[in-house]
Amino acid sequence: VLRMRASRIQLVGTLSALADHLDPSLLEIMPLVVDMNSFSKEDIEGLDYEKRLGAYRQANEPRYLALAPEQATVLLQQTLFELSSADMAMRHASSASLNAFLAAAAKALAAQEDPADKTGLPGLVRTLLLPQVKASLTNPDPVARSQYLELMRGMVSTLPALFPELLCLVDTDQEVDFFFNMTHLQVHRRVRALRKLHKAIGAKLLSRGILSSLFIPLLQSIIMEG
Repeated sequence: VLRMRASRIQLVGTLSALADHLDPSLLEIMPLVVDMNSFSKEDIEGLDYEKRLGAYRQANEPRYLALAPEQATVLLQQTLFELSSADMAMRHASSASLNAFLAAAAKALAAQEDPADKTGLPGLVRTLLLPQVKASLTNPDPVARSQYLELMRGMVSTLPALFPELLCLVDTDQEVDFFFNMTHLQVHRRVRALRKLHKAIGAKLLSRGILSSLFIPLLQSIIMEG
């Protein structure tokens, strides 16, 4: 429902009003949010791709590095929403912006005195991105599910210090990388991913918490999909 034109326009308008009254710092990023939700003036059902894609290109690494966590949160919520879009162009744009955020978070983490500090951009990876990935692994749409698996891989490979337990599943060689294989169209590649996961479980490289919160929901979704 919230993808419908009237709903998005109302949502963005309400957010702008809240920013004006409660948190003026958000006004800096509201033009981007407005453009990310722009609709065509010629086609009542169409998107304004020029404005939307232009806004996503502006949500890049330097921009994220310049934002306070509260500001970045609003942009991330928008990009996470669009990551499961049925529109391929929007999925790609949001994915590129999320990867830019991860690069910015990695730089911010490297500059932190305390790696365990959960504030700042790295904190958003733990408190915003990770919960969204976990929730989305049960998405019945395999395309949307794959997008979030790819995001999870980016989180692990870009910020390995935050996810040391999952490093056993990533590899520079896509042929043996769990996440790449799990999202592959070919069945034998997905089987290869499951073998890698099975091996990691057998070697006790993954904790109960990781298994129950990430992989059991994922496997249950795949089983239900048939």
